[in-house]
Amino acid sequence: MVDDKSVEGTRHGAFLIRECIETVPGLGSIYTAHHVDTGAPALVMLGPKGAIWSPEGAWELGFSGGRDGKVRMKIYKSPPSAQHEDLKRLMDLATDMVRSVEKNPRLQAHFEEAARLQRSWRFRVRRAWRSWWVRAALILALLGLGLGVGYLLSTQMEPAPGDELPGEDAPALAE
Repeated sequence: MVDDKSVEGTRHGAFLIRECIETVPGLGSIYTAHHVDTGAPALVMLGPKGAIWSPEGAWELGFSGGRDGKVRMKIYKSPPSAQHEDLKRLMDLATDMVRSVEKNPRLQAHFEEAARLQRSWRFRVRRAWRSWWVRAALILALLGLGLGVGYLLSTQMEPAPGDELPGEDAPALAE
């Protein structure tokens, strides 16, 4: 199996590995993780050392569902030579992974903690800051604020009409 301690805290793609919650003989180790950009909770399964899993190539799948009774699967990325059987093998691996941890209390705690963190204001600020348009809007707002303050200060420094400036035309003090 993969050495549990050496994997924890490392990054695999967009996911940061946390703790090993289950080791399944023949399948590998299942870790709690979270998506680095979104903070979404995840499970990552790493196979035993030297194991070569089918399907070949990188896949990215997304699942969604809800109270409407519909389950949707979106394929974000698949290898150019993808076959129906490759997707079936991948789904079988995912099913085995979920079945092996479905009653694990650490898994439930992982999802509860992730949901709590995603509701926090710190998480929302960090996530918003990663968006380029939020940073651009903030920079433009600061630039506008700086120009506005500069304009106000320059108009406050100008003398009002009728005020005399000390200089050559000012009356000399008593000698």
